[in-house]
Amino acid sequence: MSNYSPLPNNLSGDDPDAFVITGSKKRKTLKDRFMNQFKLNAILAEFIGTYILALTLGMVAINANTIEDVSISVLLVLSTSIEMFRDISGSHFNPAVTFGNFVRGTIGISNTILYITSQILGAIAGVATAYQFLLSTFNYNLKDMFVVVPPQVLPDVILGGEFLFSFMLVLVMLNVTSHKESEKRNSLVGISVASVVSAGIFSLGNITGACFNPAIASGAAIIHVLWNKAIDPEKMNWDPLKYVWYYWTAPMAAGFAAAIIYFVISPSEFKRLYKEWH
Repeated sequence: MSNYSPLPNNLSGDDPDAFVITGSKKRKTLKDRFMNQFKLNAILAEFIGTYILALTLGMVAINANTIEDVSISVLLVLSTSIEMFRDISGSHFNPAVTFGNFVRGTIGISNTILYITSQILGAIAGVATAYQFLLSTFNYNLKDMFVVVPPQVLPDVILGGEFLFSFMLVLVMLNVTSHKESEKRNSLVGISVASVVSAGIFSLGNITGACFNPAIASGAAIIHVLWNKAIDPEKMNWDPLKYVWYYWTAPMAAGFAAAIIYFVISPSEFKRLYKEWH
């Protein structure tokens, strides 16, 4: 019997980050599991995919007339990016998705750290590009740019809303990429995952900011602070960096919970992982 996990062909074989069907029966050691090979193409794909998503969010959050415009734009760009890079990196573009895959056992800790680092850098670069383009072209006021939700929103509202849709996002991602049957419907991976994010923006965009992505939240907050301090410190009436932890805590907890629920509804996957570790 062959084992199945959801990453691309260039990550297959005995590598613990393998995303494809492999007939290997070799037991994974701790070193195999946690210190897997560095893969520049996958890391670069995560940077580019997150950059594209952050750039789109940064641009459309200002130019869009309604929350529906933002939702549709994200649906289109995210589904396209997922399809473009899923055979290279798995198209995470989100630390919560990467963490969920780590808990599931499809990616080791070294690549988990590299993925998350590249996602944060991609988000910073994407938001910075959006700021520069919009400021140069339309002279937008910095205080109106795309940032995380201000502190007047209650913490439990942000944490609860971000957790719920991040949970759905990661659970959908794991289920549509992790079963043999998913090969038959793999053309729907991008639209399935992007639809959850789009629905979340419709539902929570005006309440929590509907980020569901710690890297995007960090990039938006960092660039907002740096830009304002560099150009006009008087506009810094609040510091979004103080509230970024909401957008890390909820999605990462959701990623962990989604991986656990995935094992509950897919016990064969838990048994497979247990056998690899024992």
